[in-house]
Amino acid sequence: MISIIIPCKNRLNHLSSTYTLTRKLGGEFEVIIVDYNCPMGTAQHFKNTFPNDKLKTVIAEVGKEEWNLSHARNIGYKNSVGDALLFIDADTIVKPNFLTSHTMNEGAFFTGTWLHSSGCCMVWRKDFEKVKGYNECVGGWGSEDYDLYRRLTESGLRQTHFIEKLYKNMPHHDKIRNEYHGYKDIHKSNDENYHLMQKEFKSCLEVVVSE
Repeated sequence: MISIIIPCKNRLNHLSSTYTLTRKLGGEFEVIIVDYNCPMGTAQHFKNTFPNDKLKTVIAEVGKEEWNLSHARNIGYKNSVGDALLFIDADTIVKPNFLTSHTMNEGAFFTGTWLHSSGCCMVWRKDFEKVKGYNECVGGWGSEDYDLYRRLTESGLRQTHFIEKLYKNMPHHDKIRNEYHGYKDIHKSNDENYHLMQKEFKSCLEVVVSE
């Protein structure tokens, strides 16, 4: 079984769309949503909206201003039971054939590419445990994934990439990320292409929903 782990801090609207599509995935899987002290009431929202789903919601008791994606993902892992782990972001959508199109092979792990959901990762549980999971000393987001991939590769695993047409990030502004890193406009690709990305996402979403 595959455990799908999705942390959420401030993107409940994105996560609602992500989960609605995730429910259409084929095969045996569970979904663990980590409510990282989300002020939008993520855990309760999903309990109310999808009361009959085989869905786990975990509330992380952390400081209101704190955001540690490594910690959130590790919490999801600790509450999962699958032989394989799929980490995706709250603003990433996957098509119904995403799981069936990616075969988990021994000695390898899947990730997104640098331009497409680089933080998405599917790895065998035993391999994830071997490298002791995400490094929680890496705060915020943007570097914790590359740190994990480096350690998995150094442990002897081969990094492979997801099929790009089967997943996509929802468009969003970069304001929060820029504020976190303290660099003015260092992240601006999403902002510069925001309207174009919205159009592309809408088209992608229509295709996924119709399948």
